[in-house]
Amino acid sequence: VTAEDGTTPAAGPAPDVLLPLVAKTWKRTAKLVAASRATEDPHEHDLLLHEVRKAAKRARYAGESLVDAFGKDAKRFSKQMASVQEVLGEHQDSVVIRGYLTELAEAARAAGEPDFTYGRLHALEQVRGLTTERDFDAVWETAGDPEVRTWLRRG
Repeated sequence: VTAEDGTTPAAGPAPDVLLPLVAKTWKRTAKLVAASRATEDPHEHDLLLHEVRKAAKRARYAGESLVDAFGKDAKRFSKQMASVQEVLGEHQDSVVIRGYLTELAEAARAAGEPDFTYGRLHALEQVRGLTTERDFDAVWETAGDPEVRTWLRRG
């Protein structure tokens, strides 16, 4: 049924309709975290962490949409997802920078120029990447606490 203004009425009260959607964003994020931890391929691992970041961003915004209805619980959930998003943003920056440094080293080598400095910078970015992964583990432990999601089972 379409209203005169062209909109379609919701299937029910917003919190009842939106809670399962927020829970779905959480489940997708958690599945991607599990997949990132299960793979042994470093490239796939980095790609999956980037997907986790994007999923956490969606979960964050979905949670934020319900702050008015669910208050501090939805806000806490959103903040945890923002923390995941932030630390994995740092990780993704490191992945991208390492790619650029590899390209620059290859170009320098092809031009007969020294490439040692690019390798050193790459190593520093590797350390940064590993540090962000440890930071992510800590952030995910907090975000993964079932208490952060109890409000999603209401309704």
